[in-house]
Amino acid sequence: LATKTGATRRLTQSLELKGMIAFKQGDYKKARIFLQKSIDANQKNNTVTGSSNCYLYLGRIAKEEKKYSEAFEYLQISKTSYESLEDDNELWEVLYETGNVFFLQGANDSAINNYKKAVDIVAKLSTKLVGSEEEKNKKGKNDWYFMDEEVKQNRLYVLWLNQKDTAGKYVQKKITKENY
Repeated sequence: LATKTGATRRLTQSLELKGMIAFKQGDYKKARIFLQKSIDANQKNNTVTGSSNCYLYLGRIAKEEKKYSEAFEYLQISKTSYESLEDDNELWEVLYETGNVFFLQGANDSAINNYKKAVDIVAKLSTKLVGSEEEKNKKGKNDWYFMDEEVKQNRLYVLWLNQKDTAGKYVQKKITKENY
């Protein structure tokens, strides 16, 4: 049974990865097929955890295709799944993408709300990533070395919404308060 479960998990991960690669290559039709096959295999084997990221990518595809209602549906499924798993490492990305969809529709207040939630999670996660007080002091209190490029882009999206002062102060205050 363990071997079958492991093989099934590897299959679903392989399908998910193929879907992600196809997405990155702009082949949304192929990406949808692989991602849906991964979801189907997870459902067949009663594995909920594997589908969360697939729904995130289906939401990204729908966003790129300007199918915003569909994007919201997929992103909501992904969000609910990550929340039930208490997986903040991925939840912030769903909020970020949801903010992007709102932004593309001109719903700036809703976009900012989602970006703020994403930043809040990143601030909480970054506390875990920074390490000991000694490491924090060595690196410098305003050094954002622990943030990857997507997180920095997320912060920039908030700033692009013509809310420079409010957004910039919020992000700086939140990151500083949570981490130092």
